[in-house]
Amino acid sequence: MKALLPIFLLAFTAASSPASASSHDELMQEIESKVTLPPRAQPLKAYGQNYAQSGPGKVLAIYVIPPQPYDKKISCVTGGKPCTESDVQRLIKDREAEIASQARAGERRWFESVAQLPEIADGGCSIITVRYDVQAKRVLSVGCNGLA
Repeated sequence: MKALLPIFLLAFTAASSPASASSHDELMQEIESKVTLPPRAQPLKAYGQNYAQSGPGKVLAIYVIPPQPYDKKISCVTGGKPCTESDVQRLIKDREAEIASQARAGERRWFESVAQLPEIADGGCSIITVRYDVQAKRVLSVGCNGLA
């Protein structure tokens, strides 16, 4: 009987929370096969799909149309004055970090924590939030971000 308990606990843990890379891939595919994007959204392949477990049996997905690299040709103003070269270099570095921190268009990425997911307060349908119930195998909600 003692030998069955660890096997039962292992089976229960595997069923209640995704753990391996292959189970993450399967789960992300499952979610994408069931989600219907809002009418104003782009096709799914235009978004980087970012996922993390958000609680027992729940997944939070943030689909983001990835930002473009910073364009030096765009005028830059800080404090009412044109940006200095160091301001522009900082903007380039910040944008590169932002791009690297999330999935690229058509790519999906599993994060270990919801705190690692892209956090964007506005953006309309260039950012879509999806909540999924793993146990019920159903999408709980899907929606575009608001606009600032």
